[in-house]
Amino acid sequence: MSYRSMTRGDGWLCSLLAAGALLSCVTDHKALEKKADSGAGGGGGVLGVSGSVSQLGGGPNGQVPSGGGHPDDEPRGASVLTIVNGVVDAPSVVLCLAKLDAEGGVTALGRPLTATPFEYGKNLVLSKVEGANLDSDTLQPFAIAGELALITDADCQTALASAQAEEALVADANANAEDSIGAAGEGGAAGASGSAGVRPRLRVRGLPAIPGGTLSAGRSILYVATGCMGGATFIARKAAEYCGAGYTQRNPTLSALLVSLSRRTTYGFTGMQFVHASAATPEVSVSSQPAAGFGPQGASLAIATSVSEGEVAPHPALLSNPAAAYGVQQSYQVQVGAQGMATASYAWPDILARGGVAKLLDGSTYALVLLGPRPDHVQPTPIWNASVMTLVPVDP
Repeated sequence: MSYRSMTRGDGWLCSLLAAGALLSCVTDHKALEKKADSGAGGGGGVLGVSGSVSQLGGGPNGQVPSGGGHPDDEPRGASVLTIVNGVVDAPSVVLCLAKLDAEGGVTALGRPLTATPFEYGKNLVLSKVEGANLDSDTLQPFAIAGELALITDADCQTALASAQAEEALVADANANAEDSIGAAGEGGAAGASGSAGVRPRLRVRGLPAIPGGTLSAGRSILYVATGCMGGATFIARKAAEYCGAGYTQRNPTLSALLVSLSRRTTYGFTGMQFVHASAATPEVSVSSQPAAGFGPQGASLAIATSVSEGEVAPHPALLSNPAAAYGVQQSYQVQVGAQGMATASYAWPDILARGGVAKLLDGSTYALVLLGPRPDHVQPTPIWNASVMTLVPVDP
């Protein structure tokens, strides 16, 4: 079973924590011990704060969600967390973790998770969180987007204060702004103003919290940020096809998906799962098949069928194909199809490069992750990212 926050923001500043309450308990720990991951692209994070804290359900005694409604019967191994940036309305974010106490206090854990902004579609692998007890502490990621040069080299405390101040500066001007697309087209207009409001230089939002015990349960955990942060001027035609149902600039759909990936492997075969992490996309089926004009017609390798948003399938991982069968070297593509939506294809070399994976290896298991807007939106716009697919090694 997978867990996903259904709590949405209620306005640009309505969910921001009081700056004084947060900053008074910020610590100066070195936040994380990180594994090198070429998929992170040097990506980064910083602490963005938004407020109603929504928790992703873990279980008692360190149990973790497994994805797809199946029991988590995987053998235990090293505890590892992979974070994927699937935020649709920012080319990159700055990311931090904070520790939440029983009284609702928030302690930011030192510096951003990476040295430079965390790019859309990239991943970051964490093996340890310093300053937190993983058996008992609830951790909440926070994201900042916008003109990130304003917080270059800032620690989380400073970055948070800066982002809060930037949104406060335009709060009065945006108090009566309408959720209007005005003259903006499907993709919106960067830096737009007028009836849709004044765009702040920085936006800051909180992501769903990770319950204590989740990251010490001996699992390979995947945490995917999804949906849109929203904010003044982030509105355009077909917004729901990019950000998910119910989105407006005052009603963000920023959330997250948390699943435990299958670590099962078989000698001579490549394990594969699919994670549906696109808030705007209906149920899909996924396969690997030759690109148009390459390979025999009808040649297709099914990976997962009828997968809804928030699910991972199959469970356990598909273990019946060697790496060569996926056709990475034969111009195969990963094809995603959904009822009422044009089929979309993603080239294997792009998928591997985005995830920082050199090649598929037999004896290893991977998870394909669908991110962003509906898959038929394959080009970015001034305010929305394009649909992309990435690949996450289960045991990076």
